Amino acid sequence: MKLEILGTGGGNTPEYGNTSFLIWNENDSEALLMDCGYTVYPYLKNLEAVSGREIISKIKTVAISHLHDDHVGSFGALLTHRWLLQKSKIKTAGVSLDDYLRLILSSHARTGIDGIDKRVLSIPTSHEDDMPSYALYFEGVLYSGDTNKSILGLSEAKNAKIIIHEARLNDFYTHTNIEKLAQSAPSDILAKTWVIHYSTKMRDKIQLRAKELGFAGACSQGQIIDVPNNMYPTLIRNSITNGKQHF
Repeated sequence: MKLEILGTGGGNTPEYGNTSFLIWNENDSEALLMDCGYTVYPYLKNLEAVSGREIISKIKTVAISHLHDDHVGSFGALLTHRWLLQKSKIKTAGVSLDDYLRLILSSHARTGIDGIDKRVLSIPTSHEDDMPSYALYFEGVLYSGDTNKSILGLSEAKNAKIIIHEARLNDFYTHTNIEKLAQSAPSDILAKTWVIHYSTKMRDKIQLRAKELGFAGACSQGQIIDVPNNMYPTLIRNSITNGKQHF
């Protein structure tokens, strides 16, 4: 298994791409996409054109942490591409998408959703008061989404093979401060945690600070991270399955 980082930026940092990544299986025949912000579908299309790789058709599940535009903004385009151009469906996970999809897609395109992927655990987090948000856990990969509180104390963090956690250098009420994040977990947890979701002016400083604090590092767009095979975590929670997500 490996992670392919599609973007590392926040909502106002399109030059680094919206925070998103693919989780590839062992033979690269299938991928799960974590978040699908407004830069993600164009980035995938360009990546296919430049590299000659087949990527979009291999995405079997899209997991959405919350409904801010930099995490879900091009999901409609991706779904329409898969259904109308490739005649194939995808599963979803994470936050309920029905209200969002009714706004942006026709009923014809919505039939491209093939239910909920119950392999993905959705863990409620705190981000905006008026918006549900979730950390997402899939086969040993724990992703924080946007949150103002560390998730490194979760049992899933202990069992995870790799953690992708948002972090910023300064305090902000909707996001996690990297200093406080480092204080929230022991060194073995930090050593398998990569930080993500930073702005342009933060990049060099946060990459340096992440290493100083004992994190694995700060993610970079286009980076490939191998996930170790020598640990098989136990799934702790049951997946949140909201029947309203079916169309």
